[in-house]
Amino acid sequence: MADNKPAGRGFADEPRPRKGKAVQRGDPADAPPPKKKPSPLWLLAVAAPLIGVAVFMAVRQSHNRSAEQEAFAVEMDKLVAPPAAGPVKAVPGKVAIIDVDKRELHYLHDRNGGEGADMQAATPREAATIVQVRVTNKEVCEYLNGRKGVKQTFHLTVIDKATWTKIDERSFEGGDPPDVIPLQGGGTKEPVTGPLPAKEIYVYLRGLCGG
Repeated sequence: MADNKPAGRGFADEPRPRKGKAVQRGDPADAPPPKKKPSPLWLLAVAAPLIGVAVFMAVRQSHNRSAEQEAFAVEMDKLVAPPAAGPVKAVPGKVAIIDVDKRELHYLHDRNGGEGADMQAATPREAATIVQVRVTNKEVCEYLNGRKGVKQTFHLTVIDKATWTKIDERSFEGGDPPDVIPLQGGGTKEPVTGPLPAKEIYVYLRGLCGG
């Protein structure tokens, strides 16, 4: 006689429970140590020599500049005098750039590694050519803090020092002053100027006096 009972699920058909994945727990001793922040003392030890060098160079440059100003000041009456009409040919050699109005070396004359430093004379005796500079300022704007923005023009008279005769004349325009400046100007009312045309001026002088 046939058994009409539904077939039961055998043991082998029972679903087997899934094994969970084993979680690996690392040994705390194997974890990388936390990164140490640089010690302030170490940073100070690195920065101190750099600051010292910067201060030394600044003092040295200031001393050199003062020595140069003193050397040229002795002959300043002659260095700002009008030259004889020329033109004459320039003698190859170094130049001295004089601010006629201030009766001192012009800030274009900067032997501390600036533009054209290799051409600049350290003393009047070393100079073969004297460059007299007169600067005119044209006001082009006014800032919110009351300071004026000016565009400068540099008028150069190049003179043969041995004969005190004019070699050439040329004018160079500086760049425009910036559109915006900080409102906190330190209380100064000095005009704000644009970039100095130092490169163009020294290209001109090198072509004229470089031989």
